[in-house]
Amino acid sequence: MNASPGNPASSAVPLFYLVGPSGVGKDSVIKVLQTLVQGGELFLPRRVITRPVNAGGEQHEAVPESEFAAREAAGEFLFAWRSHGRCYGIGLEAARALAAGTPVLVNGSREYLPQARARVPALVPLALHAPPDVLRDRLLGRAREDEDEVRARLARAAALQSSLPADTRFIAAEGPVEGVARRVLDLVRNGNPDQGR
Repeated sequence: MNASPGNPASSAVPLFYLVGPSGVGKDSVIKVLQTLVQGGELFLPRRVITRPVNAGGEQHEAVPESEFAAREAAGEFLFAWRSHGRCYGIGLEAARALAAGTPVLVNGSREYLPQARARVPALVPLALHAPPDVLRDRLLGRAREDEDEVRARLARAAALQSSLPADTRFIAAEGPVEGVARRVLDLVRNGNPDQGR
């Protein structure tokens, strides 16, 4: 069953919705996935964010808030949310990929997950997780947050697992990023990561 770009609710093709606490390595995993994915087996859309590209992290489409708001009002996003003072969007190219029968993996927001699932019922929540000491080291290493912000992000991470839906697939984000990306891709391809919760 195909979905129209404006209404992906009828698609049976999965949309993998990747979440995880700050510092768990979602951006790095997605970057490696881009090198591992073969042909049209998985679409990895670039997010639209009201943050400069040179601010670190993922390679996204940077737009001012006014442009984001105009695009959102025009219905150009499959998903759109706000977090940490920024606006984030996933464009309709993700809906077009689903309509064409291609699974999609997006870097999502755990707070927006219920709204995303309402738009795309075939959504499969994936959650990267790592021990608190690993997250702390990664957050400090990227030098984007001060000590108070790191503590706040670690507190949010602690609450993450219990707040996610029961069907969430958990993937350990430990070891080399290539191995983590392969576990994600194994789950996408086969439904079973070689390492879970």
